Amino acid sequence: MENRDEDERPLPPPAAEAVTPIVEVPKPVPESVALPPASEVPFENVTLDVAALPGLDTQTFVSLDPGYRSYRYVMTTLLFGGLFAAYLVVLLLSAGWPSLPWLLATFALFGVAYGAAMWLVRAGYRVAGYALRTHDISFRRGVIIRRLTVVPFSRVQHSEVQEGAVERSFGLATLLVYTAGGNSSDLSISGLLPAEAHRLKDYVSTQIAAVHES
Repeated sequence: MENRDEDERPLPPPAAEAVTPIVEVPKPVPESVALPPASEVPFENVTLDVAALPGLDTQTFVSLDPGYRSYRYVMTTLLFGGLFAAYLVVLLLSAGWPSLPWLLATFALFGVAYGAAMWLVRAGYRVAGYALRTHDISFRRGVIIRRLTVVPFSRVQHSEVQEGAVERSFGLATLLVYTAGGNSSDLSISGLLPAEAHRLKDYVSTQIAAVHES
């Protein structure tokens, strides 16, 4: 006889599967780069020898054409002649002529002013001149107040040659150089022969094109 109690005995529950716990590995924190304090950072500010710097004084300035001096003489004479003629007209239209000492003093003042103006024309002609370098063009002028204008080709917008009626009668021309952002010329070189002015203009135009292509 079979033992039915043993057959109906409940089976033991299956063993639970072992669960492997998930452990999150912390990401390594990047080490911060320690910067040295500002007091330890070397600062260089080398002193330059001003005497060793290249200057325009070593450049050769090209003098203006001698006809420009004659042109300035004529223009100065016309100016003072017009002023003197206007003064005589005022005297003629006035109620009465001033005294002789006053007239002589006035004429002497005109003569001194005219002589000083002619001297300034001569001295200014000796100072005036231009210098042409690879990257710029410069022009110096002035007697009492000496001016030196240097215009680099990288700033030049365009250039042109101007010949006025009076200048043309003296065989002269003026080179005008314009920079970006200006309606008036930044550099004006008067007292040039027309052929010389056009050669300078062509050279400036060539340098402008080379700067834009680079």
